[in-house]
Amino acid sequence: MTTELGRAVGAKIRTLREARGTSQRQLANGIGLSQAVISQYELGMREIRATTAIRIAAFFDVSLSELLDVQGVIAVRDERIAWGVQAVVQSKVD
Repeated sequence: MTTELGRAVGAKIRTLREARGTSQRQLANGIGLSQAVISQYELGMREIRATTAIRIAAFFDVSLSELLDVQGVIAVRDERIAWGVQAVVQSKVD
């Protein structure tokens, strides 16, 4: 099972790959993994290890921070936390 962050990183990998016209197989061969593993990352079915993220970033010639730039996920998480806190406070007031 993966987290929202894992799914967001998978989507970022797919975006980078498609923008460069690279197939899953080409990426897999370039970093020493199987095409099935790349597919699992992109579909959010598998969490990516730090060492693999580094290899993917190098393959696409982007920084690790660019690969992991998933601010939208953090914003959604923070919004959910704020909503949860507000609901708890409201229940105490009622």
